[in-house]
Amino acid sequence: MKIISSEYRHSDMYAPILADAPNYKMHTLPGSRSIRMFGSGLLITIFRSNISMAKILGLGGIFFKSANPARLAAWYHRWLAMPIDPEDASTGASFQPSALPKAAFSVWSPFKATTKYFAPSTLNFMFNLIVDDVDGALAQVADGGAEIVGDVEKGEYGTFGWFIDPDGNKVELWTPPVGQ
Repeated sequence: MKIISSEYRHSDMYAPILADAPNYKMHTLPGSRSIRMFGSGLLITIFRSNISMAKILGLGGIFFKSANPARLAAWYHRWLAMPIDPEDASTGASFQPSALPKAAFSVWSPFKATTKYFAPSTLNFMFNLIVDDVDGALAQVADGGAEIVGDVEKGEYGTFGWFIDPDGNKVELWTPPVGQ
């Protein structure tokens, strides 16, 4: 069976086949964003890109494992004023968008498996925390025993600095540029 996949916005190349659609059997599951047409040894799948679909509105949280969540929560509370109950790490810390600098935003970005950007951590992720003063925050976490990684970088997206927390997580600190 020959298989053809297309999107409505690119379907004009399949116009001759689609014009013959009455000779095909159509199959659509309820709520599906695709139509399947069967006939004459041909399977056509069309992805309906013009249909509204649910979408991501933002980053809802970062959830991760720790060998000692209470110890890690207390460390972040003490050295970076993380708004978390150091006695009950399970409550987490919440950050309201209205409390963030105007130029702040969230990024979700998969990296290649071969990236060295998370080094020296051997974990497959890195946190990025928005802070009001990268240099001050780095001095505080260094006083708390964190390993500072690399040099502070300043550029068009703001100021960045990195450290390794007590659990071995690489953390990127970010102060967005002022006035944007």
